[in-house]
Amino acid sequence: MLLGHVAYLKRNFQQALELLNQARAAGADSPWLPVNLGDVLWAMAYPPPVFRRELAQQASAEFETAVAGKAPAPAEERAVHQLGPVYAELGEISKADVYYRRYVSYKEGLNKAHALHRYAHFLLFYAKDVDASLAAARQSVQTASFPLGRIFLAQMLTIKAGTLDAAGRGQDAPPYIAEAREIQPDLESLCPDLARLPAMFAGVVGIHAADLTRNFAGTLGGKTLVYAMLYATGEQVEQLLAWGANPNYFEPEEGTALHFAIMADNVAAVRVLLAHGANPMTPFIDGRLPSRLASDP
Repeated sequence: MLLGHVAYLKRNFQQALELLNQARAAGADSPWLPVNLGDVLWAMAYPPPVFRRELAQQASAEFETAVAGKAPAPAEERAVHQLGPVYAELGEISKADVYYRRYVSYKEGLNKAHALHRYAHFLLFYAKDVDASLAAARQSVQTASFPLGRIFLAQMLTIKAGTLDAAGRGQDAPPYIAEAREIQPDLESLCPDLARLPAMFAGVVGIHAADLTRNFAGTLGGKTLVYAMLYATGEQVEQLLAWGANPNYFEPEEGTALHFAIMADNVAAVRVLLAHGANPMTPFIDGRLPSRLASDP
C-alpha cells in the first residue's frame, strides 16, 4: 500500500493502481487504502482532454467507502475534499455541494477562507449560481483576507453587475461596481482574465456598462478579445469589436484572436473576425498561417 502511494506521488498512476489493488487482494484493511485508490482513480480519470467517467465513478465509490467507514479524521477529510470536485465533474451537483460545504465545516481561519474560495468557484462554474458564488466569495474574504480571495470577490461583483445589466436591471449594478472598486480600483485591468472563461464574461460586460473601459482599442481590449475566442459567440465577438477591440491585435505569446478562434474550432468567431477585417495572412507565433492552423489536426 505504501509503495502504491509513493507511485501515486511520482505520478506513476497505473503502477500505483496495480500496487494498491494487490494490497487489497492481500487483505489490507487500512482506512487509507480506499482514499489512496480514490486518489489514483481520480487522477487517471481527469487528464485533459478526455474525461474518463467510469474511472471517476470508481473514484467516488472508493472515497464514499472511506467516508462511511471508521477512518481517521485526516483520511475522512481527504475523501471529503476529493468528493466535491469528483461529483461536480460527474454532473451530480447536489452531491458535490454537500461535500464542498462539509469540507468547509472542517476548517478554521485562513484554511476556512481558502475552502470557501474553492466552494465559490464550484458555485460559479458548476452550479451556475452567481448569487451563491458571490455570497461564498464574500464570506471567504470576511473569514480571512487573502489576495486571491479579494481578486475573485472583485471579479464576482463585476459578474453580478454584468448579469444585472444583461437582464435589463443596469440601474441595480452600481453598488456592486462600487464595492468591487474598493477592492480593485483599476477594474478595467480585470477584463482579460474575466474573458478567459465563459462563466466570467459577464464581468467584462459589467465593467464596460459602468463606463470604466476607455481603451478597448489598445492592449487591454486586444487581450480581452484574444482570450474570449476560446468560447465566444458571434454576438459576443461583435460586442467586443463594437467596443473598439482591434481584430488584428497580436499578443506576443498567444497570437491573434483569429488564431485562437481557429484553434478552438470556433467557426462563428472566425466568421465575425474575418468580416471585420481580421488579417488571414498574419502568421501564428510558430510561423504557421491561419490556413495551416485550420487544416492541422
